[in-house]
Amino acid sequence: MVKKVLTIITLIVILATTLCVPAFAEGTGKSYVYDNNSNATEIPDPYRVKDTIGDLNLNAPTDMCIRGDLLYILDTKPIEGEKNEICQAHIVVVDRNYNLVREFTFMDGEDIYQFKNPTGIWVDKEDTIFIADRDGNRVVMADINGNYLDDFGKPKSDLMTQSSSEYYPTKVLTDDLGIIYVMVENEYRGIVTLNREGDFLGYFGANNVTLSGDVLTNLIWRRFMTEAQLARIQKILPTEYTNFAVDDSGFIYCTRGATDDMKELVRKINCKSKNVLSNQEKQFGDIGLSPVNGKDRKTRFSAVAVDDRGFITVLDTTWNRVFQYTSEGYLMYVFGGQGTQDGTFKEPVDVESWGDDLMVLDKAFATLTIFEPTVFGQNVREGEYLYSKGEYTASLEPWQAVKTECMNYLSAYTGIGQALYMQKDYEGAMENFKLAGSL
Repeated sequence: MVKKVLTIITLIVILATTLCVPAFAEGTGKSYVYDNNSNATEIPDPYRVKDTIGDLNLNAPTDMCIRGDLLYILDTKPIEGEKNEICQAHIVVVDRNYNLVREFTFMDGEDIYQFKNPTGIWVDKEDTIFIADRDGNRVVMADINGNYLDDFGKPKSDLMTQSSSEYYPTKVLTDDLGIIYVMVENEYRGIVTLNREGDFLGYFGANNVTLSGDVLTNLIWRRFMTEAQLARIQKILPTEYTNFAVDDSGFIYCTRGATDDMKELVRKINCKSKNVLSNQEKQFGDIGLSPVNGKDRKTRFSAVAVDDRGFITVLDTTWNRVFQYTSEGYLMYVFGGQGTQDGTFKEPVDVESWGDDLMVLDKAFATLTIFEPTVFGQNVREGEYLYSKGEYTASLEPWQAVKTECMNYLSAYTGIGQALYMQKDYEGAMENFKLAGSL
């Protein structure tokens, strides 16, 4: 009898540690989340691969965007007889079933329009296509069939001419008012905004300098330096944006490169250029990664998407992982990784959401990977969504299902505790809040 009991206990321990164990390996494709002690804990996969599409006639895709029921993929192809630095913008259009609808090339009359390095695509509500041509130092406009309409180079403005850096537009989008937002590489002052004629309107969503220890030390020493010494030291500049997206309410979501404190790497910016995410004090991305070959390999978010429920999905190109956050910026889970098996990537360049589906574009493989939520992922999303709406009692069922599948997913206990509190089960609520580490 004692032997039987010990066997059962052993099986329970093995089962629990199998469901949720620390994810030590880098880039293995394992799904995980962080506990209250910042330890990575493996969880059931929140998403599974629905399909990997490799027959879209892509060469070297760089970006994608959704307009209505169509997905537009920006692809680059060489132009026969031209030099290597010249290429064409090849556009591939896919429907909601991920079937190829059509493909076309940007044209200037009878000639193929020549790009140098197209890196961003956007289609506005008027069906005008915008392409950010990084090395061409311009934004190009065309009609829905790819016929050239206009292009904008570096805006003529005293603010812009004060900058000695080259003008490298990498991403572009528009809002419902027709304002054009251009993300410019090495532009620390914010997102460049233009009117429809390409006139400079100003900067949007300016970044702040992160006050790290090094920055504070630098600021103190500056007080004792001569003008000649100040001219020789490095300027303290904010971290530039890397990508952006806009939701149906007009909020613009931006990602930034790595910072010392890894805070505000994801920002939700309102019309007043203010970050309105609740989670501004906690670290984004991976926590406490060990140096590789003596170098820090911090998370670097390079793409962002916002789905119909407000969940924020960002793409990390340091370890090729996908992070999904709540509408307030709290981590839900991490999945993906480096590799060649389904669900991992070699050179991911963009992420988009379509309903519950997620799409990741891989430049190296020239593929589009479609993810759909697993039962576990769907329950997490449902629980978080209902919780965010204040529907605590309704969220009880999905949170109970999450806890059953993974006992170490702490947000489930918070959701259950809040639901029980609303039902005046104070003892049960207290117990779950304690398990969540909220007490």
